[in-house]
Amino acid sequence: MNHTGPMKDELNELQMELDADRRFQYEEYDEEPDFDAELIEAGWNIVRENPGIEVEEWTSELIRQYPTEVVDALGVDPFEVFDTLRDWWDSKECTDPEIGDWNTLAGWSEYYATDPEYLQLRLEKADNRIKELENELTLCKAKIDRLEDRFGTAKTSDCEQLK
Repeated sequence: MNHTGPMKDELNELQMELDADRRFQYEEYDEEPDFDAELIEAGWNIVRENPGIEVEEWTSELIRQYPTEVVDALGVDPFEVFDTLRDWWDSKECTDPEIGDWNTLAGWSEYYATDPEYLQLRLEKADNRIKELENELTLCKAKIDRLEDRFGTAKTSDCEQLK
């Protein structure tokens, strides 16, 4: 995998923009924010949204979705960025607030993709969401029916005249 060229140029450009803005942005803080923690949280979000994701795809998604956080925490050297992110994959521990357990990013990726209880919970949540959307759809259809009764139904020929 080539870690130079356009990506390095893009990261350098982003770093220059961030350096110019940073001195103004954080004047009100006694200390700078924990950029590593912000990036780890972003990485955990990607794992949570993509159960079973592998380290290569996770790294690419993290850089694509959170370029500012990557540069803030790790800089613009593509080799250092990729090496650090691969290291974090197996070493940084995160706690799932819903479950209360901790695991590495790699561990959570596997857990979210394979744990039967977690998968059952996700299935139940998805089923509940589908029921909510079906209810909303029923209400919308009822509103449309009332509006059509009140204002009349547009005929296909009426719509053709508008073209």
